[in-house]
Amino acid sequence: MSPFAAALLNSRLAHSMSRFRAAECAGVSERTWRSYEQGQRTPGKSVVRNFYDRSSIPMAADTAKMLRASHAARVLSITSLKGGVGKSPITVDVAACLVERGSRVALISHDCCYWTCPYQTGHQLPVKLMLLPSA
Repeated sequence: MSPFAAALLNSRLAHSMSRFRAAECAGVSERTWRSYEQGQRTPGKSVVRNFYDRSSIPMAADTAKMLRASHAARVLSITSLKGGVGKSPITVDVAACLVERGSRVALISHDCCYWTCPYQTGHQLPVKLMLLPSA
């Protein structure tokens, strides 16, 4: 049985959750969930994340560490051609949510007023901020 499958099984049993409910939280069929618990298949990282996010069960530290083991960077761009639609505050809110979930986040912006956004929204989280000079 894979470490992810073992973590899912232990979490499900510790919180007295049925297989059906666990599969529903993970976004897979009950048959697929059963194959994870029997060691026939290995759950992917997205299945593990879905399960913990949707079930409100706290993720164990070692499971979170295994999920972060991949060093691949992901880029999320929040853009609009129109000004004044709230891109900067939304960007800060999304970054804050990602940090609260355990991700490392860097914000890159052309907005000259951007550095004030974390203080305007009340977020005091470890987010790296980089301002790019205007062309």
